[in-house]
Amino acid sequence: MIILLYGQPASGKTTLSDAFIEDKQICDFFWNFIRIDGDKWREVTKNKDYSKEGRVRNLKGAFDMALYLEKEGYTPILSFVTPYQELRNYLKENAKDLIQIYLEYKEDRGRNDKFANDFEYSENDFKINTSVFTIQESISKIKEIFFNKVEPTNKQHYTYKQVPYFQVCACNPINGGNGDCNCSISNKLIDVYE
Repeated sequence: MIILLYGQPASGKTTLSDAFIEDKQICDFFWNFIRIDGDKWREVTKNKDYSKEGRVRNLKGAFDMALYLEKEGYTPILSFVTPYQELRNYLKENAKDLIQIYLEYKEDRGRNDKFANDFEYSENDFKINTSVFTIQESISKIKEIFFNKVEPTNKQHYTYKQVPYFQVCACNPINGGNGDCNCSISNKLIDVYE
């Protein structure tokens, strides 16, 4: 499964993806989440081109990475502006399972210079207005969508490995199986259990 939080800059994509993978109820299901954030991805790929061509190139690379990680058994959480329906369709057509959530807001949050003026919103995607809902209320809505799509795993044994460049939340049965989470971020290698 892949989860895509998309919307204009400052809509809450990064904040909500962080809060989602750190949520205790989510970690209790022992999913191997990997967060790929648009700003961090641009740092890694050194793509500072905000034209349509630059955005398409940036998103295609990130989506291909997410599709690869999904095939490897991870659950990527993507937080990208993703203004173009054709790219969201590409992800939908190639992912095993996909949740797309559009985040919108009304007030000025100081990142209007990065707005995609040609943004294409889909009426078919889930929508959360982050001007109306608090972070916790928004997370509750995302969790409801998520739990309606997935079955909890009973996987009890995990092996150690290292993954580069992304924030990872790996929940494993340590301390008697209470679902404690190991979350970290690094520009080098990240320790995860799978």
